[in-house]
Amino acid sequence: MIFPLLTGGNVVEVIRNWKALWNNVIRDELRRMTPIQGAGCRIERLPKGTVFSAVPRSAGGGTVIAPASGLFEVSENDGKLAVGPGFVNRNGLDFAQFPGAEGIAPKSGYMCICSEPADKLGTWTAVEAKILAEPNIFGFPVARITVAEAGIEIEQYPVTVAFIVAGKRCPIAEL
Repeated sequence: MIFPLLTGGNVVEVIRNWKALWNNVIRDELRRMTPIQGAGCRIERLPKGTVFSAVPRSAGGGTVIAPASGLFEVSENDGKLAVGPGFVNRNGLDFAQFPGAEGIAPKSGYMCICSEPADKLGTWTAVEAKILAEPNIFGFPVARITVAEAGIEIEQYPVTVAFIVAGKRCPIAEL
């Protein structure tokens, strides 16, 4: 595949060439690719694209929408949620390991890894997993939880490190 160089000439013509390359070659090649379907992974080809999702779990009638990332894996067992271990970075200075949590009562919202500054000396509260209505600066989302009559639906986000960054305006900058 030869890519045009932008050395001069009409920019509109270059954009048209790229659009034609995308429409006539790249898009068709991507559609022909067949992803490898692994254990526990389902691939569905829909009119508007391809969806990768996990095979529904049979225990408790819950369903996992996306394959778990391994870190902060949210699972359901006997009607309670559990969050697996992972790494947390607070304000770029404090790097800690979250051991995981179990026995969380399910409700619709976002499963977040939460911690807040405890004082002005840089001490933080213990890291915990909570279901919040919306993520915030002290709650990093790792999954979206939907509780319905059919069961608990978990949409796992691929998270390697939960970043919690808290800041406020500098009073000197306000002068």
